[in-house]
Amino acid sequence: LESNQTLLEEELQKREIVTVDIPRQEVVDLNFFDFYELEDEIMPEFGVCVKSDMGKLKAGDILIYIEGEDCLESNGITVRRMLDEYKRKNTDIQIVVARKGSK
Repeated sequence: LESNQTLLEEELQKREIVTVDIPRQEVVDLNFFDFYELEDEIMPEFGVCVKSDMGKLKAGDILIYIEGEDCLESNGITVRRMLDEYKRKNTDIQIVVARKGSK
């Protein structure tokens, strides 16, 4: 049996890796959910997906990095704290996601 982490890595390889710059004011409205909320055995206990389309982010995007900080082993509370810290900056926030798409 493969571990959930291995299955997640395989899922990430199937997706397109996209880097987006999000205006800091949009970060407040970003909706996401924890992997454990999915009824999908592929997803591990930790990790966060975008809940609905918002600007350059699309529903189902898996958050990989926020400003270079790893999100794959984070939960929603940790990601929200990270975003709250970065929204204080006067620049856009760089987010790297894995997106289902043309890969």
